[in-house]
Amino acid sequence: MLVNILGTEYTIEYKSIKDDDKLDEMEGYIDLYKKNIVIANIEEREYYKNEQKAKIEKVKRKVLRHEILHGFLFESGLDCNSNKTYSWADNEEMIDWFAIQSPKIFKVYRELGCYDENDFNVDNDELRDVIVKVLLQIRDMNCERLADYKLVIEKNILYLSNLLNLGIKVEN
Repeated sequence: MLVNILGTEYTIEYKSIKDDDKLDEMEGYIDLYKKNIVIANIEEREYYKNEQKAKIEKVKRKVLRHEILHGFLFESGLDCNSNKTYSWADNEEMIDWFAIQSPKIFKVYRELGCYDENDFNVDNDELRDVIVKVLLQIRDMNCERLADYKLVIEKNILYLSNLLNLGIKVEN
């Protein structure tokens, strides 16, 4: 199975715990460089042997959300914006919080009518023009402070440019 995370394709695999040493101590992981998400077949664990299938599937969905969140933070460049300290974007408690709470948050959004899939469609010409202007200004900045973020900025310019079919080029 494939998932697109901010323009980057990741493969999702469900694996036997016996086939992957990393799954000895975790229920899933993401390889941010190989672009691969692996979820354990947790029903193989002794702990889950007597659990109902519905609970096992619920845990797998939570683990998948968790790993996808890691991917979104990495692909958006936030993994390297932690002031050279342990990356808050890698913090497992924060990732778990979002993975566990996001379904509840989106349920409330839907109930209140403040969540609509159409909110994520970019079809407003004025918005497009503003985004183009800002992206071009960022691309053309010559500022030492931005040097550390050059790759992140370029990646996000390319992502937005591709998303909106803007055709903005970034020099390598």
